[in-house]
Amino acid sequence: AASTLMLASMKNAVTVSLGFQPEGAAMLGADLTTHGYTRERGLQFQKNLLRLARELPGIESAGITSAAPLEFSMSNDSVYEAGQPEPPPSQMTMAQTFWVSPDYFKTMRTRLLAGRDHADTDSAGKPPVILVNAEFTRQILKLARPELAVGKKLHTGGKDKEIIGVVEDGKYFGLNEAPKAAMFHHSDQTYTSSFRLVWRVREGSPDASVQRMRDLVNSLDGELAISPAQTLDEHMHLPLLPTRIATGALSV
Repeated sequence: AASTLMLASMKNAVTVSLGFQPEGAAMLGADLTTHGYTRERGLQFQKNLLRLARELPGIESAGITSAAPLEFSMSNDSVYEAGQPEPPPSQMTMAQTFWVSPDYFKTMRTRLLAGRDHADTDSAGKPPVILVNAEFTRQILKLARPELAVGKKLHTGGKDKEIIGVVEDGKYFGLNEAPKAAMFHHSDQTYTSSFRLVWRVREGSPDASVQRMRDLVNSLDGELAISPAQTLDEHMHLPLLPTRIATGALSV
């Protein structure tokens, strides 16, 4: 089932569909550009980090993303159906854009509605692939059902990319935002030096795993600055603050 967040007070209850499940997960971030990493070195660092993170005891899954949900960081890119004339700038459609690794959606417990997830075999040099969310299929492709998007090709980022899967909608920038069209590039095919490692523990609280992941990053590069490093429940404190203030005021 889709992850929802319930905020209750004496007078009302607010239910928000997040499109991911914070409980049991954590994250840390780094930017490789500031430490002189080339694209090739950066990709190898991310691959090594992801492989070693997945091997740590107690870790259920791990993935990489260019930005965590509700991080107040937004990247947009133009997009249109491949094979169609490029629209003029005034008519160009835009979508929120993320770069994610295989298992990112599994780690976040974001539902796959149609098709498949990114795979390790979708590496650089292979045919470019992309996932989109359900709102993208409605808003941009004008489709009645998400599964109809699988197999279609988009032109974005200067390339034609095949849609291989559709995921549920989520909250990307703010809890009160209207549904937004989003695209998810494969992190091996479209490199980003600034990234977030997210992971989920098999059971219990992920608190203790945060320091273990810090230690893992330091073992690969002791000079790399790590920020943030926290559980996803902690990450949610700031986005939830206005809603908690509002529901608290109503309960007085």
